[in-house]
Amino acid sequence: MSTLTPELRNQLRQELPGWLREDAEFRQWILNITRGEFADRIETESRFDRLDRKIGALVARPID
Repeated sequence: MSTLTPELRNQLRQELPGWLREDAEFRQWILNITRGEFADRIETESRFDRLDRKIGALVARPID
């Protein structure tokens, strides 16, 4: 059973953005927790660049 009640969820949604803006240590802690779930900016850009090159290679192929 989850301890995340609707009231707690709503409070987090209201408070979390401010906490992340105001507290660098807390923000880093959250980032460390979520790092395994989400790609960081460098990884996302790398994926985008690879996809862009693949699309470019497909577009550059001659059509038979």
